[in-house]
Amino acid sequence: FICRVLGRLGLPSCVSPLGKWMAVVFDRELAVEVGIALCNTRQSDAQIHLLQARARFGIHSAQWVQIRAFFHRIPEATECKDPLTAVDFFERGLRYKQKKRYAQSIQDYSKAIKLDPKFVKAYGNRANARKATGDLDGAYRDYSKAIELDPNYFWAYLNRGDARGDQKNFDGAIEDYETAIDLNPSFGPAYNKRGLARCAKGDLKGAMTDYDTAIRIDPEYARAYSNRASLFHRLGDLEKAIVDYDKAIQLDPKNAKIYSNRGIAYKAKGDLDRAIADYDKAIELDPKNAKAYSNRSLARMANGNLGSALTDCSKAIKLNPGYVNAYGIRGKIHRKLGRLDASIRDFAKAIELDPKNIDAYNGRGLAYQAKGDLDSALADFEFGIQRAPSSIDAYLNRGLLRGLKGDFVGALEDCEKVLELNPDCVDGYYNRGRIRGKRKDFSGALEDYNQTIKRDPEYARAYINRGNLYRDRKDLDRALADYRVGVRLKPGLWQGWYGLGQTLNLKGQRKKGLDALRRSCELAPRDIRPSISREIEQIKTSR
Repeated sequence: FICRVLGRLGLPSCVSPLGKWMAVVFDRELAVEVGIALCNTRQSDAQIHLLQARARFGIHSAQWVQIRAFFHRIPEATECKDPLTAVDFFERGLRYKQKKRYAQSIQDYSKAIKLDPKFVKAYGNRANARKATGDLDGAYRDYSKAIELDPNYFWAYLNRGDARGDQKNFDGAIEDYETAIDLNPSFGPAYNKRGLARCAKGDLKGAMTDYDTAIRIDPEYARAYSNRASLFHRLGDLEKAIVDYDKAIQLDPKNAKIYSNRGIAYKAKGDLDRAIADYDKAIELDPKNAKAYSNRSLARMANGNLGSALTDCSKAIKLNPGYVNAYGIRGKIHRKLGRLDASIRDFAKAIELDPKNIDAYNGRGLAYQAKGDLDSALADFEFGIQRAPSSIDAYLNRGLLRGLKGDFVGALEDCEKVLELNPDCVDGYYNRGRIRGKRKDFSGALEDYNQTIKRDPEYARAYINRGNLYRDRKDLDRALADYRVGVRLKPGLWQGWYGLGQTLNLKGQRKKGLDALRRSCELAPRDIRPSISREIEQIKTSR
């Protein structure tokens, strides 16, 4: 009530008491009330208190998200052109930082420190500015100095934890967050930050506890819901992830990142339309969000809309020419479109930007393979294995290529390695089944296809290949059952219709068999269609 009264009075004298209160308040609701009251004074002097609050809470904090809607009410403060005191330099440094003029900001904070070597907040804010420029070592030193001067400086511990996290020093980050929590156990964002660090370390149970605590302290903390949603997604619970993303969006409806992440969850769930709608919204909110374009590209590719997917990926690269994953995705799209040289160029660019990117070597290898350059493909797969000896995809790809080259022993070795790395790898069983089938190992191939289907009951190609085994063994009823499942799961696979047509014909159901073969011919690659057409004619003319 007092905040609202002072805000509505709008007197210059109201700014000082509100500013002092803003400097010490932690409670989210109270911080928002004080922040809005400062905005409602419409006094330029209020700006400095709000900028300090933004530096304390963070630009994406629940507090600032609500305050920023009113920040435009504050007129631009007159810049102090000839600062004399440490406070003058400090306040001008804050204004420079707000305008992202970090070099000038750091310079002014340094002058404030020179005039007052014990100016704790100057060290803290210079650290923030240095962190914004990527100078994490400098930021760490400044936060540490601020803590040395004031061992109870909550914000220095919290922000130093962020800097340590950015340096991948998650143990150090957790240590700082725990000190911050000891100093203020009721500040939700500290638990949220510790949750992120714990998650990065692989302590998912601890991270979940921290997110739950942050939400319990502040049930309207959008970031905590968003982070918990990401953790639910990582744990495979997409329903709970989407519920949390829904809540986060309700609380922060202009946050493009949350829409983009919910889109990723919808895509993982197979709901491509909703995924694309979320990416659309993310791009509407942030048209320069390269990641949202890249994600929408993946969804459109999964939807079969390769043209739009290609456009999205190219837009992502235009926005961020160093975006490695976007080159990889575009390389996949080019490969699917049969533009193999363009695919190879994109994967090569991804490798140039990140020479350790195993996915790019695998992708380029597949493009070389599709082009018929098997030696170059093999070189890429083997290089990927050298760089990442636990890369399942590299072993899968090399195994398939070795099979194509007739090296069945090597192909089986690669499949065995895949299953050693991951005993539940569906593709490992499927590929081994194919190789065993080529080696006339019927029982081994059958067991592998059974294991594939057991682990993934919707793996259409496994049903089709098992159907081939049964057909070759004259077990036509089982073959027929498998082909029917295969074409139901994947109606666009010509091999399923072909096997179904042959089996129906062998069972004397010529009309249905011919219909299935005609469907197979429509779907088959052009170089295969003539042989299927000849088979159809032979059946039609035979008695």
